[in-house]
Amino acid sequence: MELGISTASYFGRMVTEDSVEYMSKNGIRVCEVFLTTYSEYGKAFGQLLRSRQGNMRVNSVHALTTNFEPQLFNVAARTRDDAQRTLIKVMETAQAVGAKYYTFHGPHFFKASDAKTIDFDRLGKRVAELTELTASFGVELSYENVEWAYYNYKGFFKTLSAYAPRLRATLDIKQAMLSGVDYADFIDDMGSALSTVHICDYLNNRKTAMPGKGCVDYRQLARRLKDAGFDGCVLLEVYSRDYGDLQEVAQSYDYVAEQMEL
Repeated sequence: MELGISTASYFGRMVTEDSVEYMSKNGIRVCEVFLTTYSEYGKAFGQLLRSRQGNMRVNSVHALTTNFEPQLFNVAARTRDDAQRTLIKVMETAQAVGAKYYTFHGPHFFKASDAKTIDFDRLGKRVAELTELTASFGVELSYENVEWAYYNYKGFFKTLSAYAPRLRATLDIKQAMLSGVDYADFIDDMGSALSTVHICDYLNNRKTAMPGKGCVDYRQLARRLKDAGFDGCVLLEVYSRDYGDLQEVAQSYDYVAEQMEL
């Protein structure tokens, strides 16, 4: 396994290209690039990021998914096609920085009753199409568990991946906590498709915290991931509201590296 940081950890503190350069200059070996808005989608912005990343590798690209991902599944062809054009622009960025994976949320719930009406046949066939689209850019689609999106319970991924065999998965341990699910259940659900892990700490009152300031046992997390055969990237994805000085992110990184022996 390899430890890195998501640029989302610096959201609101510095713009995306500056956070990429900051991490590279501070010895971070691998990252996830969180694209925050439409102007960051496309080859030109990807080339800007590439000029700033130095020797740091980009494992994955994430986008502000509510901008367009739910509409990739819209019943209206024009709406769906516009969303797909946006996804293609995101893939151009991902390709330019050499990302292996695209972290994906997909549709989300507008109301609680939506959870009972997931049409897996329709969803699965569309996701299969999207995995082929991203693969044409050399990028694998990696579906993430998220409390407010479709993947917030164990079993979703196994059901969906039957329709889309090349689909990968991203584990977010704080989103598992918010969903009321043990992250180990998601590890089991994702199986060998697990590509990326997002980590943050949290308290018993469901509030997030910097790694080392909450109740997550990172040694246990490392054991569970190793037992599952995972050998990918573990990425700090913290909220900027949870720290004061940027040095706190570096301290959390060092803490996790020691605890997980990375």
